[in-house]
Amino acid sequence: MSPEETLLSFEESYQNQPWYGESLLKLIDRMTLDDVNFRPTGKTKTAGERLAHIVAWRKLIRERLKGNADYTVKMNSTDDWPGPSDYSKEEWEKLVAQLKSIHTELLYIIPNVQDTDALVPGSKSSDGHPYTYAYLIRGLIAHDIYHQGQMALLAAIYQSSKEN
Repeated sequence: MSPEETLLSFEESYQNQPWYGESLLKLIDRMTLDDVNFRPTGKTKTAGERLAHIVAWRKLIRERLKGNADYTVKMNSTDDWPGPSDYSKEEWEKLVAQLKSIHTELLYIIPNVQDTDALVPGSKSSDGHPYTYAYLIRGLIAHDIYHQGQMALLAAIYQSSKEN
């Protein structure tokens, strides 16, 4: 995938019209606070928690793209899943503002990565091998879409439960 196609895919999933449905911003815009905080079981992460997780990983990727190998997020920690378990209107609006801000930063940083085939300093994939900047950016897009789908499903389940 060329850098231009990668950036187009990043924007498409965030705010344009992806082929699989609605963008992340369109999903967020239609969600109510009840949708955001819905937890069908005690262990299920809410849509709000999932968006906070997306923002946390976008921050990590921003730092990696800037060459900061020391910035880390420990899996399954409060760094990985930050934020409250239930969002107030103000907390949700602040989180959405953070998403928009980090997205703007990434729109500037991604096209300025000079060598997308270079290895990311300090990177290790699940198999222990370092990965490239191109892999990192593709992973960012896939990660967002994965959690976006979960958020949409949670909202649909909540709305369906109100109808019955």
